Amino acid sequence: MWAARLWWMLRPISVPVAVLDGGWQAWEAGGHPIAHGDERDGGETSATPVTRPLIPSRHVDRHRGGGGR
Repeated sequence: MWAARLWWMLRPISVPVAVLDGGWQAWEAGGHPIAHGDERDGGETSATPVTRPLIPSRHVDRHRGGGGR
């Protein structure tokens, strides 16, 4: 469950996200690259926060019983 939550948290800030089909063992068996050691100096990262509402306020009111606008 935590992987799905992390996926949805990272996508809005443009962080590339992928799911390993078959898990870590399948990734290794497929000969894909694996980084070892400290990867913190791998490049520049930036994020832009979402400043607009994710849903219109009329939808929030409707679901709270406010009737919308």
